[in-house]
Amino acid sequence: QRWFTARLRIMEKHRALLAERPRVLALHHAVIAGALRRMGEAADLLEADIHLAQAVRLDPRNRRYRLVRLLVRLKRLVRR
Repeated sequence: QRWFTARLRIMEKHRALLAERPRVLALHHAVIAGALRRMGEAADLLEADIHLAQAVRLDPRNRRYRLVRLLVRLKRLVRR
């Protein structure tokens, strides 16, 4: 949990630098989404979907981000 908060702070602190490297920023979003996905609560899955959407927007050619986002969305549908 502690590293999760630290990663968010790093992203916030270095926003301008990361904006110059969208694929690195996408990776940060994907890692955060993975942690949220593993927590598995409904709110966490929604937040994971949001971070994965950012990752896909920043790195649209990355098929893995798209696939994981689809899986998160399916998991959210099953839980309803």
